[in-house]
Amino acid sequence: MLAVIAALLLAGADGFEVGRHPTSGSTAAKQRIRSSLKSLSTSRTDDANTKPTKRRQTTHNNFQPNARFVAISVLSDAAAAETFATRELEGSVHYQNLEPRDRAFARLLVATVERRMGQIDKVLDCCIDKPNKGKHANVIRATLRTGVAQLLFLRTPPFAAIKETVQVLRISSISKPPIPEPMIRFVNGVLRKLSRPIDGEKADEDDITTEMYGEMLLNEKTSPQDNISQWLLDRWRNDWGHKATELICREMIPPDDTSVTSRIDLSTKYSLSAAIGMNDSVNELQTLMASLGDDAILLPQYSIRVGPSMKGDVKLWPKYDSGTWWVQDASSTLPALVLSSALHKMNPQLDFSNLHVVDM
Repeated sequence: MLAVIAALLLAGADGFEVGRHPTSGSTAAKQRIRSSLKSLSTSRTDDANTKPTKRRQTTHNNFQPNARFVAISVLSDAAAAETFATRELEGSVHYQNLEPRDRAFARLLVATVERRMGQIDKVLDCCIDKPNKGKHANVIRATLRTGVAQLLFLRTPPFAAIKETVQVLRISSISKPPIPEPMIRFVNGVLRKLSRPIDGEKADEDDITTEMYGEMLLNEKTSPQDNISQWLLDRWRNDWGHKATELICREMIPPDDTSVTSRIDLSTKYSLSAAIGMNDSVNELQTLMASLGDDAILLPQYSIRVGPSMKGDVKLWPKYDSGTWWVQDASSTLPALVLSSALHKMNPQLDFSNLHVVDM
């Protein structure tokens, strides 16, 4: 009825008179009425067929990969290939093209996820009833792990940790075919749940001091031992006992990363010679140590431990290009020192500058 009235109004007043049926008017009026009704019907049909606009994924024509995109991509690919993500990282073209600061952050994200994966997965399992399966499973899991690593271990403000991480899933090049919006909302919901304050009050999204629900799960449901392979834990427990194994795990992976002072151990081409008492090599070590920051120290086995004052890519540190030093944990140098000392006792005139591993 309303459609008829609207058509009559569109047709004009000369199409009818008071007291007369509209169809009894002139032929021209009838044609205008029919035309108006047809137009109205077509408009309503078009409205019915119009679907709600979906959020489009970001195109990657001019997209510049950021640290989170690189980390999630590498973690996803490593999970599919069943390999270590830190190894995959060096082969990533996107990673190599990042600025030094972003490259360092990408490596930090990947290393934190791999180092803490056992605890991260336990926290996620407390929030997810059914694991994601299908073609997007690896990238969804990688995104969740990256978000949890930022929230619980890197102390990234929740707003940045969640928004920037979830936004990666809307980049079309992160996955083929594109990730459905419901899956993206699922990831956002899980991370927001973990960032929720346990006291129930709404907190500032940039506040990292309020204890979050995820931190409560981390403290109550996980331990550093969750990050170590079960076969290795069983061997340690058999050899050293449960208490010693727990201490080993806590020393290897402290419960709170923020309380640990970052350090890097370096072996040098002077270390072996210095260990057997060659003073010239000791002097060279002292000079090299002075160029590696005020907080660098010389260890008893003549490795150099670099402190947090040295930042950025290690390839840019003094004497790296000349091969004077290389990154090596101090404990792993002990076998070489023992063998070198034995060789020196057997042949005091031996020139260690041309000595190779096979000679030992």
